[in-house]
Amino acid sequence: MRRTDAQQGFSSAAADADVIVVGCGLAGLSAALAAAQRRARVVLFDSSSDLFATNDVADRLYFNAVDPERQGDLGITDSPELFYRQTLAAGGGRADPALVKILCYQAYIALKWLEGFGVGFENKVRQIPGGVYPRTCVASDYRAGRLAMMNAALDAGVTVLQGLTFRELVLDAQGRVTGVAAEDADGRRRILRAPATVLATGGFASDAALCARHDRRLGALFDMRGGRASGLGLRAAVKAGAYLVGTDYFSLTMGTAGRAGFAVCPFHPLRFILVDASGGRVVNEQDREAVVEALLDAPGNVLWLAASFSDVARLPEVRRGRIEALLAEGTARRVTGSEDMAGMEGAPSRASIVDAVRTYGEGPGDRLGKSWRVRIDDNDMLVMPVMLGRSATLGGVRIDGGGRVLTASGEHVEGLFAAGEITGGVHGMRCVPGNLSLESVVFGREAGFAAAGRSA
Repeated sequence: MRRTDAQQGFSSAAADADVIVVGCGLAGLSAALAAAQRRARVVLFDSSSDLFATNDVADRLYFNAVDPERQGDLGITDSPELFYRQTLAAGGGRADPALVKILCYQAYIALKWLEGFGVGFENKVRQIPGGVYPRTCVASDYRAGRLAMMNAALDAGVTVLQGLTFRELVLDAQGRVTGVAAEDADGRRRILRAPATVLATGGFASDAALCARHDRRLGALFDMRGGRASGLGLRAAVKAGAYLVGTDYFSLTMGTAGRAGFAVCPFHPLRFILVDASGGRVVNEQDREAVVEALLDAPGNVLWLAASFSDVARLPEVRRGRIEALLAEGTARRVTGSEDMAGMEGAPSRASIVDAVRTYGEGPGDRLGKSWRVRIDDNDMLVMPVMLGRSATLGGVRIDGGGRVLTASGEHVEGLFAAGEITGGVHGMRCVPGNLSLESVVFGREAGFAAAGRSA
């Protein structure tokens, strides 16, 4: 880790930039690395005071790609065209076909590009819950992978500024974007100028009021982004002339809110059931969209998960630790033959949960349509409340295949590019798990290359 090479606040080294990248998530890092590969002088900045910290970085990265090696070893037949058709269908036909084609046909190139920077992936693919095909590549230690990308950016000559908060775009008299206004930790306003700016500032999942405009039920959900997805970059792009698409589409994630934050549900849907406050099972846990609707409609947006307690020990260390923390604070409970649910507000009785578990395990088929079932040990269960968190927004500024931000008439907002969650048109009404990170890299690369070309 080379924290000393990242600069705090504004630096005079930013004065001669060809490309400014705002936001140091996966999309921003990809854009900065791509622009640097085209020999552009790149400034990458973020409001975080320590971009080398990994506490808020997911331990795993799920990345969809047609990979002849990993899939071929398992006898899986796949193609970019099948990936394209399945992604369009999953989004309800609401995505931009041209963008989806780029996403799917560039996925393998993007995967190998990441590996070239030191991001390590398992040597097999998976079909993860909610996925449409076994083509998900898993980086099981993405925290190390992100550090490798940060170091690669520094090695490529990218000027990295941390603790600098984006405020607005700077436009000239003709409406062209010529840079950004930012604020350092002391509240001083700074202007950075460059022929090309890439916005990778994320979506607006932290803005409860804006999310609730599209569905009033969304406003009360847990903000999984911790206030970081404010939509400020999106609003700035609109002021510069950007057109918005698909802003009524969201990605919601099931998990449990505890003292340490939101713990994403780590169990496969075949290994648990969901019951309501009366202990009755209410939904096919395999049906992702049905689970979302059931949680949105449940009183207090809460259902109760029951699984075999032995499954906790099978979890990877980080995820097991999150469940253990929920158990220690009393949010989750180990329910044995003698343990009841007393003290857990709103929880169903132990007897009703046991009855639901036993009914679930009986008979040749599942009454709610689950394709297969793993028996749950009703003498030793994990029981905990689950709810939804706002994890991502699927709509945003309209872009072309090169990440150029477009107006309502399809014209390019000169000097402005975007990548990642701030953009719209890639997913449609539903994002296939594993496609969010793919989008960040594919269109981060495209935006970085195009921005560097403008400055050449």
